[in-house]
Amino acid sequence: MKPLKNMRKLLLIIVLLISYGSLYPLDITTPSSAAWKAFLYDWSMQTSRGDLLGNIALFFPFGVVGVWSLSIRNAIFRDILVLMLAFVLAFSLQLAQVWLPSRSAALVDVVWNMVGTGLGIFIAHLFAGRVGENKLTVHSTRLAPLALLILWLLTELLPLVPSLDLQKIKDALKPLIYGNEFSFSYFLIHAAGLLAAGAALSTFVAKPGRWLFGLLLFVLTGKLVVVNLAVDYSILSGLLVGFLVWILISKLLSKKLFGLTFWVMFVAWTIAALMPFSIRYDGSYNSIPFASMLEGSMQTNVQKVAQSLFIYTGLLWFVQKMVSRPNLAMSILLFWTCLLELIQMLLLGRTADITEPILIILIGWSLTSLKGHQNIQVSSALTALPVTMPNSLKYYQAPWLFLTVQVLGITLLIFGATHISSVPYNVKELISQSSPIKSALLLALTFSWVLSFPAWATKYLARSEGKYVLMPAFIFIHGIITWIILHISVPPESIHDIVGSPILNWPWEWERIGRFMALFVLWSVTLFGAVMITLRTWVPNYSRLLWMWIIISTLLFPVSYFVVIKQAATDNLYELLDGGGTPVACMWVVAGIFVLALAGTQLARAAGSRFQVGAIQGILWGIISFPLTYLALNAGFESYIIKYDQVFSAFQFLLSQDRAHYAEPTELLLRYAIVHGVLLLTIAVCQLPFFWGAESASAYTSTSPTSEHKRRRRSKARA
Repeated sequence: MKPLKNMRKLLLIIVLLISYGSLYPLDITTPSSAAWKAFLYDWSMQTSRGDLLGNIALFFPFGVVGVWSLSIRNAIFRDILVLMLAFVLAFSLQLAQVWLPSRSAALVDVVWNMVGTGLGIFIAHLFAGRVGENKLTVHSTRLAPLALLILWLLTELLPLVPSLDLQKIKDALKPLIYGNEFSFSYFLIHAAGLLAAGAALSTFVAKPGRWLFGLLLFVLTGKLVVVNLAVDYSILSGLLVGFLVWILISKLLSKKLFGLTFWVMFVAWTIAALMPFSIRYDGSYNSIPFASMLEGSMQTNVQKVAQSLFIYTGLLWFVQKMVSRPNLAMSILLFWTCLLELIQMLLLGRTADITEPILIILIGWSLTSLKGHQNIQVSSALTALPVTMPNSLKYYQAPWLFLTVQVLGITLLIFGATHISSVPYNVKELISQSSPIKSALLLALTFSWVLSFPAWATKYLARSEGKYVLMPAFIFIHGIITWIILHISVPPESIHDIVGSPILNWPWEWERIGRFMALFVLWSVTLFGAVMITLRTWVPNYSRLLWMWIIISTLLFPVSYFVVIKQAATDNLYELLDGGGTPVACMWVVAGIFVLALAGTQLARAAGSRFQVGAIQGILWGIISFPLTYLALNAGFESYIIKYDQVFSAFQFLLSQDRAHYAEPTELLLRYAIVHGVLLLTIAVCQLPFFWGAESASAYTSTSPTSEHKRRRRSKARA
């Protein structure tokens, strides 16, 4: 189970790196109509070789790790799902680039991203063994040498674009025939690279010498036919010397192969990092991660990234093969990397960069996660283990009597609150004057549905394998039913104040429904996330639910922001947000809502266990949610709004009695505390039935072989 979890963590890191690289430098501005037109209607497949190569390379690791991180029985369905996820990610990032003037959003990039994903899937299958029907087994001991070998080939042969032109071959040989330049650092890098490739081959092929000689010929031939590549004295002598050294070591010092290869790579890397050694005193330091790899020629950047990944993967893997305490050796390598970067601040033509230490950390974590595991079985049999779940959590049904009392209690609260003079007028407007009891009852039913449905749905989705894919449908159902109840329970003017009146001339209520759904999904996804975090140690398939939630959140936030803020049909929302509704302000508001929802679910869990499980945690969350939510909302809300010939804040507009009596700071803080406390308790009460009997959750165990073995071992130790 652990290797699969590590693969999923690695996939998450890859997604974050892809997103960072695609959205850098995050200079968000409002797109023009020309930018939208260029993105939506430009279907040209023409692009530069560097962009093509970069877009393929960007999603290549997503395809490889995506296949190895999903435990789905059917291999074809697994591959299709990886491609679908890659398409959603690629299209979302290109859509987001419309807001970035420094980036060029193009649908053709999505196509090449999909090509990179498909190539990664192919490589994942190519280097994996088949065990049984539709079961993909990845031997973790082979992952590092295979990755090292692939990275070496990429380093030598990028951009991988052949040209069967006789003139190209002549041009590639000119530096060798007519040139007399020789670079010692290049010579060492190529020699160390071939030596490392041979060491990697020796771990999984019977006759590595023959394979290495074949790869040597393949690389030399590739340099003759691949565009922008050539053969000079440094390259040729480095490859040949590296091959000869590997032959000698494998024959005479085979037990010291990994150690000698490490030191050759270490020396070559150090010398290359310090050449040319020309001192200067006005050096610079780049503190933005990966910035140097995202600017300039994309083709050159891809080659530099491949070379850095190859060197660091080789050094860290050889360290694991050499020493008994690899973490200490990795720390020393990290220190040496930082030292080299600081020295580069004093060298002419070099720039110190924080990216290199980050790469060391990421690669070191990846190799350490896989060490010690013989294989990673990517099949449903691995994760669909029989699970013993507390009956009170799995089968408990919320009593209708409790739900009825809950709705009636909220009804009385709403009815009473709307008849208090100091309550904000926009809350009073929610109750229809013609039928206040009916309106309060329906509004209470809305609160109960909105707050309790995610708790029930999360438990339902986690019960068995495969149901997590239904989360988008559940979020849609959550919003549609909420709209229906609100539509018949509150006056239309109250809905118009939030979503605005229709402006697109769509038939019936479709525009209003769409705008409401775009706004409501933010709350729905936030509450789903809060419930999942609260139940993370109690339900099976938590990691899958979390992945699905991350994907949905990533996709829905830009859409909601565009519909609710950028294409708003009313100013009642974006004028309340800082800066007129910047993405950062919206994220602060969502963060505040998330803290409030999480505190409410934590209290519901504690109360459901009769304060036997998570009591202190629930109480602490309830207490600290007051300042945390206030600070987050204060950062997201506008402090100075000029309207109605007055100056007021968003908090004053929302919490004051009316427009003629804006609350002063002390009164405003008291009003906020009351509203926060009421909402906190309402969330806890609405979710309480679905957390009832939670004291049994501490007995939750997995009957997987690993956990059963650990349980028996602990029992013997106690005996």
